[in-house]
Amino acid sequence: MPEFSGKLVYVVEADAVLREDITRQIGHFGYAAEGFPDVAAARDAVRLRHPAAMIVTLTFPEGHTAMIISEIQLMTDHVLPVIFLAEQDLLALRLRAIRFGGVAYFPKPPDINRIVSALDRVTDAGETPSYRILIIESDQTLLQHYERILSDVGMHAYGVLDPMNALEAMAEVNPELILMNLYYDECLGVELASVIRQNEQYVSTPIVFISRDTNRERQLAAIGRGGDDVLVHPIQPQHLISSVTARVLRSQILRNLMIRDSLTGLLNHTALRQKLEAEVERSRRTGRPFSFVMTDIDKFKRVNDAYGHPAGDQVIKNLARAIKQRVRPTDVVGRNGGEEFGVILPETGAEEARAAILRIQNAFAQIRQRYDAHEFFCTFSAGVASFPEFADAKALGDAADHALYDAKRAGGATATIARAHGAESASPPPSVNPADAVDGARGEDKRPTPSREGW
Repeated sequence: MPEFSGKLVYVVEADAVLREDITRQIGHFGYAAEGFPDVAAARDAVRLRHPAAMIVTLTFPEGHTAMIISEIQLMTDHVLPVIFLAEQDLLALRLRAIRFGGVAYFPKPPDINRIVSALDRVTDAGETPSYRILIIESDQTLLQHYERILSDVGMHAYGVLDPMNALEAMAEVNPELILMNLYYDECLGVELASVIRQNEQYVSTPIVFISRDTNRERQLAAIGRGGDDVLVHPIQPQHLISSVTARVLRSQILRNLMIRDSLTGLLNHTALRQKLEAEVERSRRTGRPFSFVMTDIDKFKRVNDAYGHPAGDQVIKNLARAIKQRVRPTDVVGRNGGEEFGVILPETGAEEARAAILRIQNAFAQIRQRYDAHEFFCTFSAGVASFPEFADAKALGDAADHALYDAKRAGGATATIARAHGAESASPPPSVNPADAVDGARGEDKRPTPSREGW
């Protein structure tokens, strides 16, 4: 698994101590942060590398800052998000920040959790969606035409000439939308749509028919038998793009309500299990290994007892953010329940997976957890199981859970690899100041024997 490289953020703050603290803390959350004493120094850096966002302290007189930020904005091919910090929380200052292109404003001393939340929001918003679209079209010229239209706007378009190969293609692509004809030589489009809908995995996948048939009654009948829309050929490129985008977005909103955890925004337990089962099937076809990691926050009950459940929720959100920011786009992260998370790492062996999770453990252990006036540190433990050593989703889940239990028994803040004949020795825990850590007295936590029912 390649070394992590996070989104680049420039931090502009004259106070060297505060600048270093902000840079270090957002770095623990997965951002590649660089600090500068003033906006002029940041401007010189932008000439060499464009950041995903900037954090800038608003100084007075602000005209100089505004002029240089305007110069920086002209250097990029898109609006660069700027998060402003200031000594006072005044409406007049907030208005000035907006005029300078600010997307967020925080009074000093800054709350790192709020800054990181703002960074997550503004850096994700600028990413171009790369939807997976499966096109089932028996006319090769038309197939290539549709592929080109969608690929030109950043979508991943996969073509199938023979409708009889549709199910195999769907299992491989796992599309977010299907474009298909109403009529094929081999079958009717509505018949194929009905077969697709018989698979629970594709019940909510949008199906858009393309047809030369302008009869509205037949179009409505097609929608009633499994389709979501009918586009009439010939179709203008922008109409096709707009229709596909709207359908995928609507489907994602509805699906996210069903499969996302409300606190963290990650996949919920059921969706994570389905992803694990799908990855097992994919890896069986390709013959490639993958790893499944289960994590659990150490001594989490102490956080709730000492600071209250809202503080515990903040720690859970911080761990979710730290993991999500430090894995690859192809990896899958879900909340297994409570303070437990699961991570699926495709094409990654056990040793690589453990090395990756140890890096995340080390970063998380250094995050200063803050809630109201309280500051503390937390750690987490992890268990790693890999395919094909464990051959199905239940075996992987059970093995990772057992390995996690072994990591807890070893003192926590470490990662253990599950072996078919016993767990491997845990690695040394990351360094953290026990005096500052709510979970500093390791070894006292007696995690109950894990339940096997969930997998």
